Amino acid sequence: MNSTTLPGSWPLVVLTDEQHEVLRLRVVHGLSAEQAALVLGSTPAEVRLVQHQALEALRAVITGSWPLPP
Repeated sequence: MNSTTLPGSWPLVVLTDEQHEVLRLRVVHGLSAEQAALVLGSTPAEVRLVQHQALEALRAVITGSWPLPP
């Protein structure tokens, strides 16, 4: 799958539900990792990890290097 074959909101379809939710809480709503962890029932470290993975996936799509290697 590459950026030319993805529909409308193409960067977001590469994210897992968890990644999408973390980005929504952190970026859209401006929550800290600690606050997002409380909402998600997770740890701040896990929230930061998932955010990092989500941003890496989006970066890969935008730069045309999607799919990411396993």
